[in-house]
Amino acid sequence: MKNLVLILVAVLAVFQARCERLEFTVDGYTFIIVNDVDGEEAASIISVSDEALSEAKITGILDIPDSFTKDRVTYPVTEIQANVFYGKGLENVEELYLPEECLFLLQNNFGEMSNLRKVHFGDRINMILNDNFCNMPCLEEFDLPESFRNFNRGFLSNVGLKKIILPADYSASIYGATNGPTLCNLPNLEYLSLGNASYIDGAALYNIPLLPALTIPGACRSLDGKVIYNMAGLKSLRFAKRTISEFFIDPMAVNECPSLTDYYVEDAVPFEVDIRNGKNIAVPYSQCTLHVPAGAKEAYASAPFWSGFGTIVEDAAGVDAVEAEEDDGAAKWYSVDGREIDPSGFRGIALRRSGSKVTKHVLK
Repeated sequence: MKNLVLILVAVLAVFQARCERLEFTVDGYTFIIVNDVDGEEAASIISVSDEALSEAKITGILDIPDSFTKDRVTYPVTEIQANVFYGKGLENVEELYLPEECLFLLQNNFGEMSNLRKVHFGDRINMILNDNFCNMPCLEEFDLPESFRNFNRGFLSNVGLKKIILPADYSASIYGATNGPTLCNLPNLEYLSLGNASYIDGAALYNIPLLPALTIPGACRSLDGKVIYNMAGLKSLRFAKRTISEFFIDPMAVNECPSLTDYYVEDAVPFEVDIRNGKNIAVPYSQCTLHVPAGAKEAYASAPFWSGFGTIVEDAAGVDAVEAEEDDGAAKWYSVDGREIDPSGFRGIALRRSGSKVTKHVLK
């Protein structure tokens, strides 16, 4: 009986310890133990000492530990709580390594590192919350793994990246005015892939002057006001093959895009476009060319919304053909969905950028 009582006391002590917030500090990092998405015990960083960051301030490289060992048990780092690295004097850090097993990066950690150039993720990062990776004009390397599924306010706004690729299975919303702008004010961006985003909020994706082409994902159900806004170099807009039937567009969704002349659709049957509020579309579609699949011209010419385009052609019809020529090194070539290409080995419609001028060609 006495042994049973002792066992019960021990079990209750363990249960109580797990219910309390137990903090541990290793090498200047303070963390708590949490259960990750697989139910395994892991570490969640809640604070870091200035001393632990002293080397990063000297070398310009911040390498956050992958794990911590306490009482001979190793806990992989799967979370970084809010404000851990904020206000720590890391403005001169140029390279950041996040923990290999990190799943969740909570708000306001990496938004003031104005000299950051490279970010290295593990292969499990899932969610990045508010005010991370913004206002970084020097940022040049930022490759998201396929595990990435969600971001929020400020994400990749006012950064120097030339390329942003969301994973192919990314299906969450892209926020703008509702929760704070994202993916905007990108002066150097030349390629943007939106994954399979289901919704693009108003005031997202604005002020991207060098982007030559953009594809709207097939799962996207809505383009709100001033989504594709102030893109001086945007030449073509493509609608990927629809995976859902509904599609709403705000009258002011596409605006201040003076070079936009060509729209592409991949559906052989026109999908219905619901113009919100019944207002006139800001972009004069009557001055644009709509490119449709072979045999679909007649259907689009008689369909609501699509019939408003000034010219409708099937595939590459109506585009002056030119032979592929060697690049002189000053120009860059892109496919109509925005991928940078080598013109010597490409066949089909391509966009050529030389300085601020974008021209369209058929390479054969």
